[in-house]
Amino acid sequence: MIVIARNYGQLGNRLVLAANLIAAAQEYNISLVNPSFTKYAKYFCSTEHDLWCRFDPKPNPQSLVSGLPIPPLPTANDYEVLSFRMTYPIADYRASRASDEATFRKEGNASTTEPSALSRELLYRAVYLTGRSLSHLRMTRFPFHVVRLVDEDECDLTSDSFAAMAQSKRPTLVAGWRFLAGPWLTKHADIIRKHFRITPPHESNVESLMAGIRRNSQTVIGIHIRQGDYATFRDGMYYYSVADYVAAMRRVQNELRGQAVSFLVCGNSDLHRNDFSGLDVHFGTGHMVEDMYAFAKCDQLIGPPSSFTGWASFYGDVPLHRMHTAQESFDQLLHRPRLTHEQTLEAA
Repeated sequence: MIVIARNYGQLGNRLVLAANLIAAAQEYNISLVNPSFTKYAKYFCSTEHDLWCRFDPKPNPQSLVSGLPIPPLPTANDYEVLSFRMTYPIADYRASRASDEATFRKEGNASTTEPSALSRELLYRAVYLTGRSLSHLRMTRFPFHVVRLVDEDECDLTSDSFAAMAQSKRPTLVAGWRFLAGPWLTKHADIIRKHFRITPPHESNVESLMAGIRRNSQTVIGIHIRQGDYATFRDGMYYYSVADYVAAMRRVQNELRGQAVSFLVCGNSDLHRNDFSGLDVHFGTGHMVEDMYAFAKCDQLIGPPSSFTGWASFYGDVPLHRMHTAQESFDQLLHRPRLTHEQTLEAA
């Protein structure tokens, strides 16, 4: 079993991290649990009713490890044992063990009831404190395997060393960002996409938005205007003004002249229609999940390096063109080599 023991970044980063680990879990025929997904669990069909935000592998006859014995999937009792091995005595919840046990028994398994925000947060903190404490004590092999990455560290999920940990009887707690599944992302892309389908209300909003845009358009280009935090991220390397984006959109429109081109514009700053005069511009709903998944239904995506558009590109299998400079040329836009899934999900 793999346990994501620390949250990292915002929605895009969490999805990219989970995607790599799901690919590994599927390949190794083991379960993945992701209590760190607590903030976003309610937006996805597979996690909205599951306290642990788990992924159980699907039948995988072509797995690289399919010739080895397949470990049994965790039972409900296994999750209860895991929760209490982490919770006591490391985390003090100021509540009786009996009361907590009743909560975990009631909410620990996927059901039709959404777990409370408190239960999710308590479970995440227990898991996080366990991994952090064991790492600081250099107890990284017992009672759990612990893999904690810092800064630019990387972990190759396809390596023999990780495989040995993941397939052992002890859970493997992972914390950090660059856990990389390499070609397994492509191999298991459909399984990953199915796991992260958004809930029907959000899906309906996305469908309505895109239907309106496509009514009079041949081509829809998604434009991600990432400002806000990008003013300081990497010293503002990828922070562009709205005028920079508009100029880029005009270059794209010129490249696609003769087509009815519409732009879906989403971002994390205030946007005004009069800034985009002469362009057929539509704005997203403003909900982060709906904007991301609307991007996934575009024909092309353009924006600075970001896991937000990276995930949209991966999920919708949409060509992504990164703006590495404000003057990025979009010559031969429709004929450029496509990024691989690994490149698409790379961090900014």
